[in-house]
Amino acid sequence: MISFALTEDQEIARATAADFARSVLRPAARAADETAALPAPLVSTVWALGFIQAIAGAELGSLEQPTVLNALLLEELARGDAAAAVAIAAPLGFAKAVAEQGSERERRELLPLFAGDEPRLAAIAHVDSGWFEDAARPTKAAWVEGGCRLTGAKALMPLAAECSHILVTAATDSGTGAFIVPVASDGVRIRPANGTLGLRALAMADVVLDGAFVPEAARLGEDAGADVQRIVDLSRVALSAIMCGLSRAVFDVALPYAKERVVHGEAIAKKQSVAFRLARHAHRNRGHAVDGAEGGCRNRPREKCDPQRSTRAALCRRGRYADRGRRRADFRRPRLRT
Repeated sequence: MISFALTEDQEIARATAADFARSVLRPAARAADETAALPAPLVSTVWALGFIQAIAGAELGSLEQPTVLNALLLEELARGDAAAAVAIAAPLGFAKAVAEQGSERERRELLPLFAGDEPRLAAIAHVDSGWFEDAARPTKAAWVEGGCRLTGAKALMPLAAECSHILVTAATDSGTGAFIVPVASDGVRIRPANGTLGLRALAMADVVLDGAFVPEAARLGEDAGADVQRIVDLSRVALSAIMCGLSRAVFDVALPYAKERVVHGEAIAKKQSVAFRLARHAHRNRGHAVDGAEGGCRNRPREKCDPQRSTRAALCRRGRYADRGRRRADFRRPRLRT
């Protein structure tokens, strides 16, 4: 029988993350957004929870990492502060990709960097920049002697200026590949952060690859290559979890507001239309991100996963939770006719 009940370890980990988000992240969220920066002590405190170290410090032979547990933890962190959740999800995704699909040398050289007590930021660069000047300019990798040159631009990288490495997906003659690129490499340029509507603390910026050279050994998995679609699917599951946590956070604000806001001598929570919407949102919030993690990838070995099914499920859940978060945000200030 298939059971979606959480294990004892998952319940303990989720409770710990929820308490941390409630007591540490939520009180600091507004100040971080207004100043458009995550305080270094806050990042260090989140890092000290050990989510990334658990992956980076795993045995080299361990390929499968706890996808469901990661989704649960990110959801709870996002309920406290979505920006902090994204900040920790970015290096988590990078370390997970290296741990699962990197060669033995890549795991040996890179994972110890993320196993220490000091925060080490990195990210997966998958979305091509394309709204304005870089429209229709996908990132490409051209093989040259000794390696390849990357050309293109990646959009909205969280804390890009503080990352030490990025995992760049790029089109090659033989398909899409993933390349480990140190941010300090020649030809890598980080554009100034232009600001965003929400999640301002992440200082998201575009990364330009102007013929950046990477050696052959920088290809994830080296000669074996990597399953890039799996990396993308897992990132979508993580975003689904974060958006689900964000929708719960908005509901946490909407419910007391509806009880306190009085119109025509009566709290708006007593209005039937408002009460029904609140009840519906509360019911939907109970199907948290474990649904996305279970349906999108599960904890199955890669060779036993149906890639098309996993990709389709991850896309559907990302869209579902994005829409859910938007609806919660729109409902935060109910509009009533007076």
